[in-house]
Amino acid sequence: MEPRLIDGEKILVEELTPHLTSVARGDILVFRHPKNSARYLVKRVVGLSGETIEIRHGLLFVNGHRVREWYLPAASLDASDVSPVRLGPSELFVLGDHRNDSEDSRSWGPLRRAQIVGRAMISYWPLQTAGYLR
Repeated sequence: MEPRLIDGEKILVEELTPHLTSVARGDILVFRHPKNSARYLVKRVVGLSGETIEIRHGLLFVNGHRVREWYLPAASLDASDVSPVRLGPSELFVLGDHRNDSEDSRSWGPLRRAQIVGRAMISYWPLQTAGYLR
């Protein structure tokens, strides 16, 4: 999730509402790794249940429409392609903000809602990077 989050940074995770309410595009989630439940990952939601996600030359498309990702620094983009993926009723598509060095839904497919631990809310350590996560 660099540059917003770096390895070793401490974050406050809110665990209740992602299980009771809908998850929104742009939310930063903490979840169990789909291939190794002993590991946790932090990624941003870019695709919601029922949507079709596609990446063309590194650009995100949802249901055929380009989505502007204001939070991505140009240096973190890559030119990869992902063929259209239709998300099921309890699936999300998540990507890291550092696309050229991220293990995410491009690697292991859609995230199941049952794997979600919570929503990353606040970075609190180190102090110089503390703040709300958007």
